[in-house]
Amino acid sequence: MAKQITILLITLLTAIMVAAVPVLASEITGILINGEVVVIVAPTANPGSGTYTTMQFAALSAAGSQSIRYTTDGIDPTCSSGVPYQQISLPISQTLTVKAIACYQNNNSSPVSTFNYVATS
Repeated sequence: MAKQITILLITLLTAIMVAAVPVLASEITGILINGEVVVIVAPTANPGSGTYTTMQFAALSAAGSQSIRYTTDGIDPTCSSGVPYQQISLPISQTLTVKAIACYQNNNSSPVSTFNYVATS
């Protein structure tokens, strides 16, 4: 009886933890690498898209990625094209569109993220 209650409690707690994180299926992709699930996420920028009156410094990130590449010419980057992001914030002093892709093991990549910055004086 105690074993059944413990299993039921663990199952219930697991269901609560899973249900507590609202995620749309379109927001994530998972792959199996060496028996481990790797979640592929598109890059994010901080600060994100917006209109700014002062110079901004955008930092790109993508949890678990091996690298991030970006472009500012409107062309979508790939894991073999674009500028390698070097963990240094990108200075944004004029209206600019930054496109970024996260690169993972075994030639897996994220969807391209687009960040639009509008500079006003």
